[in-house]
Amino acid sequence: MYEPEFIDFGKVKAGEKVTRTVRLINGTQSEIMIERTESSCDCLWLDTPITEVPAGQSVTRQLVLDLKKEPAKTGRLRMMLTIYGKSGLKNELIVEAAVAAP
Repeated sequence: MYEPEFIDFGKVKAGEKVTRTVRLINGTQSEIMIERTESSCDCLWLDTPITEVPAGQSVTRQLVLDLKKEPAKTGRLRMMLTIYGKSGLKNELIVEAAVAAP
């Protein structure tokens, strides 16, 4: 599961690139193998792909919101970053930002 499960970037300027730290925590006694990560926006991704999370441990990554990739987007944005695991795991991180017009 993501920690935090919700990230609000707050006010962001159009065309700006910002990051936040997120952790994916494996609270089980088995290793989690990650198949893929999907984003609802081309402007949102993890800086380094996650392929596995050892049992009882966590991995930390930078979540990147790069609004240069979506220069026309302004106003309140709500996006999702979803991780899919081989064991049927599906975990969603909800991300919001208030994008000011240039």
